[in-house]
Amino acid sequence: MATDVLVNGATEILKKLGTVIAREISLAWGVKDDLAKLRQTLEMILAVMSDADKRQINDIAVRLWLRRLKDVAYDADDILDDFSNDQYMRREMHSLKHKSFFITNKYLRVLNLSGSLGKVIPTSIAKLNHLRYLDLSYSNVDSVLHHQIISSLYNLQTMVLHHCKQVLKLLENIGSLKNLRHLDLSQIDELEILPDSITNLYNLRTLDLSYNFGLEALPTNVGALKHLRCLDISSIGISELPDSITKLYNLRMLKLSILQELPRDIGELKHLRCLDLSCTEIKELPESCTKLNNLEMVNLGRECKLPKDIRNWTKLRSFVHRRELHDEMPRGIGRLTCLETLCSYLVRNKDVMEPNCLGIEELEGLNLLRELVIRNLEHVRDQIDAKRANLKGKQNIHRLNLYWSINFNEEEEEEDELNEQQSVVLEALQPHPNLKVFTIDRFMGSKLPTWMGVSSSNCLSNLVELHVIKCCRCDQLPALGQLPCLRYLAISGMDDLKYLGNELYGIGGGESSVVGEKEAAAAAATSFPSLIELSISEMKNLEEWVAPPPTAAAAVTSFPCLETIEIYSCPKLRITPTLFPSLKELRVDASNYNAISSIVRDLTSLTSLHLDKLPELIFVDSRGVHQNNNLLQDLEIYGCRNFQGFRVDGDKFEDKNDDDEALSTSLHLNISSLRSLVIRGCPALTLLPDIPGLTSLRGLTIQNCGECLKSLPYNDLYVDGK
Repeated sequence: MATDVLVNGATEILKKLGTVIAREISLAWGVKDDLAKLRQTLEMILAVMSDADKRQINDIAVRLWLRRLKDVAYDADDILDDFSNDQYMRREMHSLKHKSFFITNKYLRVLNLSGSLGKVIPTSIAKLNHLRYLDLSYSNVDSVLHHQIISSLYNLQTMVLHHCKQVLKLLENIGSLKNLRHLDLSQIDELEILPDSITNLYNLRTLDLSYNFGLEALPTNVGALKHLRCLDISSIGISELPDSITKLYNLRMLKLSILQELPRDIGELKHLRCLDLSCTEIKELPESCTKLNNLEMVNLGRECKLPKDIRNWTKLRSFVHRRELHDEMPRGIGRLTCLETLCSYLVRNKDVMEPNCLGIEELEGLNLLRELVIRNLEHVRDQIDAKRANLKGKQNIHRLNLYWSINFNEEEEEEDELNEQQSVVLEALQPHPNLKVFTIDRFMGSKLPTWMGVSSSNCLSNLVELHVIKCCRCDQLPALGQLPCLRYLAISGMDDLKYLGNELYGIGGGESSVVGEKEAAAAAATSFPSLIELSISEMKNLEEWVAPPPTAAAAVTSFPCLETIEIYSCPKLRITPTLFPSLKELRVDASNYNAISSIVRDLTSLTSLHLDKLPELIFVDSRGVHQNNNLLQDLEIYGCRNFQGFRVDGDKFEDKNDDDEALSTSLHLNISSLRSLVIRGCPALTLLPDIPGLTSLRGLTIQNCGECLKSLPYNDLYVDGK
């Protein structure tokens, strides 16, 4: 019976799978993981098929099993091909290292001659009757003899011609390679027309034509490649696909770019798994796309309008687009229970949305999500709908971005009500504690949620990365200092925030703070225990960033792992902590000079310092008893218009700006270990350090620093006084 044949075929594939998995060969494309998953699927189908003989062949369940088994067989065949090629490549290329005359091995299966441009390809490869894999990347195959030799390799299954020269004649005769399964024709500069002979490769599974910018069209009968699984025509000049492409019934992956329109019958590609339109100019999907029931990955990019209904894409695992405010979310999202990536979900405005559509509660059953971006959250007006989204129950979610629209306005008298409403909504959008990366952008409330800190057992105890952006109405941050796994923190555009202090560390005041003297000491002693990088930017009203209370424990262990600090556009910041025992890199741009002078003073681990647009900076005092930072290797000073240069600490020097006390500031640095010094856009520069004394210096760049440097005698250094 038909079922016996299928069972025997599946059993044979399982034997092959068992053999290759047992070899434990690590593959570049994750084939080993695919093999294990495929083996589990086959075992499940075999268990069901064991009693298939007892059923009628018109039984719907049996017919579905048979159809699925056919797909699995295709997948198994593809994966085993990739595995075998990789295995042969590793074994044979290893053996080539030990053989001078490898071409004499008539049983050779893998041959890599890439980079043979200008060299003669050995004619003896014509004797390699067992050759399966040939890589001629970056080679020149211009001779007639080369064409004849390659065209005679009838057992060849994979050929790589990436960036080859003079290949057009070879391609005209390539139709003789009937067993060819994988063909790489990427980045061939001279390729403008693809010869019709390509369509004679009936067994071709993969065709890579990417980065052929001069290629203007595919053969009109490209549909003859019935077994083609993957077609990559990204980054090429084709703006229209031939209608016959809809006959590639076994196509699984289609990579496109520049294209302006899809064929009307693209929905005939029933086995298509991946549709990537991110680099195309396609404005709208054909209606037939609703029939693509096997799609697993869709990226519509920025140009393509969102379809109205995608309820039939039930196997979809990744849905990505960049339409943001332009469209309404397709109907049927709630049925896509296999979704792992959803970027972005656009919350519908219930005041104007169509009948039978849902709001954010549509996300309730999507519990496999790993990455989720939600936009237009201003349309969520009550905590009931927010809770129904069930973010707290999505234990697989690792990355979550929450966005509010920048163009949402309310009457001034409703502002207080709006603040309270949005704060309640955000509190109800609490994610699962497994969350690793969290972004909150343009939140319209005045109070960030308690679950961002350590107020309860439901805090984000596994959070590694946090971005708080343009939450303009918030004047306080939660107790982020107690998040045990937080490694990266970015705070930006919080206009109402003036003070970073005890609340941030979880000490005193606020609902999320630690209470009691012992608790306060413990919190201070462990504040930001895992933080490695901190960025504070666009904080136009921030004045003070203070350290935890001055206990011995706090002085030793606050920010114990912090290696990088970035302070951008914080013009009023005048007080910062001073103890960062592990700090290696400090970048300060368009901020108050006091923000860096206090930090740098006591640093012992700093290796890189970047200063940009600091008008208060006049001098760097390069020696003295106060400098502990003797590990400094890279110093960059950009756009400091009043910076005059380097002087030895204590030297008297007439300050050109001595009438302005605010500009008479010096930065104490030990530069004896410098390896790189870059100064750009400092027109007042007149004093360079003692270059011969900087014995570790390997690079010196001075640009756009006025006319005064042209006479300096540094003939062997890069000095540009323009």
